[in-house]
Amino acid sequence: MRNVSINIIFTMILLLSPNGWAQQSADYQERRALVNELIELEGSRPNLEPIIDQMLQQMRAAILAKSPQREAEIDSLIASKLRPTMMNSLPAFYAEVDRIHAEVYTLEDLRASIAFLRTDAGKIFIDRQRRVSAKMQEAAGVWSHNFMGNLLKSLEQK
Repeated sequence: MRNVSINIIFTMILLLSPNGWAQQSADYQERRALVNELIELEGSRPNLEPIIDQMLQQMRAAILAKSPQREAEIDSLIASKLRPTMMNSLPAFYAEVDRIHAEVYTLEDLRASIAFLRTDAGKIFIDRQRRVSAKMQEAAGVWSHNFMGNLLKSLEQK
């Protein structure tokens, strides 16, 4: 039991030592750089803007259904405050996405993924994945629109 405790303490000292942190930090920084490269190859960052616009339009429709007389005020609020605030928050969101990827994926995972995405098969995969994502966004928009419509109808009936 004593040896186990000593081993745990020794391991913690190594992990918490400045050299341990430096190694972890260098590895982490390399993973962050590779994550940026991976995301750039995938071309996945610009896809949030249409989603934000779709969300705002759904919010607008839901609010207007209850307060149609406030259309100009709602449009002004969306254009001047909500959309810019959401768009300005994207860099922080992307940084968080990068951080999560860097925590989850190993250097080997990232290097292998990047190597694959640079191949002809990887380029085809990216192209197909973009098309799948676009179709999923369309389907999500229809689903969300129908869901909001049904929700508003059920609220009006109560």
